[in-house]
Amino acid sequence: MRPFRIFRNDIPDPADPGESVTRARRMRTNRHLIGLWFDTHAKRLQGAAITSRGCGRWGEFQPGTGMTWSFEGSLAQELSRLQNQGALGEIETATFGYDFAQWVACCCQELVDRLGPLDDELLAICFHDDGWCVLDFDGRPLFVPSLDAARLAELSGLSVISQLRQADLSAGGSGGPLEPLALWFLLADRSARTAASSRVLLKLDSPAGLYYLPASDGLDAEHPSIEFKSLELWKALKKTLACEVNSGGRSIGKLAVQGRHDSELTETLRKISNDAEDCFIRRTPANTDARLAEVLDLFQGTHADVARSGVAWLMGEACRMVRVERAADPAVDQVIVSGGEAEDGFLLKQLETSLPQVQIRSIREWGWDWATLNSTLAGVLGFLHIDQQPATLPWITQADVPRLHGILAPGRPSAWRRLLKEMADYRPPPMKLREAV
Repeated sequence: MRPFRIFRNDIPDPADPGESVTRARRMRTNRHLIGLWFDTHAKRLQGAAITSRGCGRWGEFQPGTGMTWSFEGSLAQELSRLQNQGALGEIETATFGYDFAQWVACCCQELVDRLGPLDDELLAICFHDDGWCVLDFDGRPLFVPSLDAARLAELSGLSVISQLRQADLSAGGSGGPLEPLALWFLLADRSARTAASSRVLLKLDSPAGLYYLPASDGLDAEHPSIEFKSLELWKALKKTLACEVNSGGRSIGKLAVQGRHDSELTETLRKISNDAEDCFIRRTPANTDARLAEVLDLFQGTHADVARSGVAWLMGEACRMVRVERAADPAVDQVIVSGGEAEDGFLLKQLETSLPQVQIRSIREWGWDWATLNSTLAGVLGFLHIDQQPATLPWITQADVPRLHGILAPGRPSAWRRLLKEMADYRPPPMKLREAV
């Protein structure tokens, strides 16, 4: 895989005084944006105001106000009906998206009211969700958006960035995951010329995954060598065992501490997870929930035994990600845990026992709240769109090339002009002719 240049690098020497002046000027600029994430399965909307200090390869992000809303009532029933039917009609989805935008606009207004004077400085709203995945006549995945972005822009007055997956799909990718680069911006060691810490993020809330976040080289002129492994099976386990912390349920660790470890079940779970990874690459249905249900029907143990064996499988996946030798990067010295399980004493104890040489930390130690992390990542993706930086990693999404993601829906004229001025002030990065073609 050839490297793709994603950031401006006009001055090759980072110690050049001219670059220091330019960096200081950019770092004085604070920009504000609202990120929204809608979980179509849990029917929950996350919203977070995020501040970018600086832009492009010098961007640093700071947390702001975050909120969550439960999606209930007649619209929630309509969403369930659309999810259960095999084919989606254009009129039905358009009608839902129009009504859904009105509800999202009310939530946005509630969040904006908490921001005080910053509401006049907001650049845009970036909306991200799972949407509805349908297959075209070739069997390729397509995502039908759940939101009418133009309606939300009209009601909120702010420009809206949405349909983030579409560009990756058009480039031959799978439309996701788009979060790895955004997580690298938030959590990787990016200390200029002194970065020495490679980190692994264990993200246990939906969408669950393992992320390897390498240390920055101080230039960030090319895509960092981020690695990703889906933990879709963890989500299926929590659903089966009714261990959804977000919904007020008990954590899986409190159940696992009562059970016994079954090595045969752990190995079966590992095989299901690996098969799901192969299905993602081949773009075929993984049917993880159905396969897990078949295995558990034949298992003779209790739910506590299933939970204990599931935790053992999770520890194995985390250890494999941490212990991989990477010649070009420093060794992993920190594992960051995100999700309700980040406060689960049993799970953290298992990580400490399995990885004694690695520091185990909660994502809240970085100032980020796992309950609104997905909306924060949507905000980072929105800033990357504004700075005209591709966010897709081809070796993860299987796309041919990285592309600028998202589609803009203009808000009121003053907000639209403010956004266009911000986008015009930042020049897109130069690309080699071969890569551009």
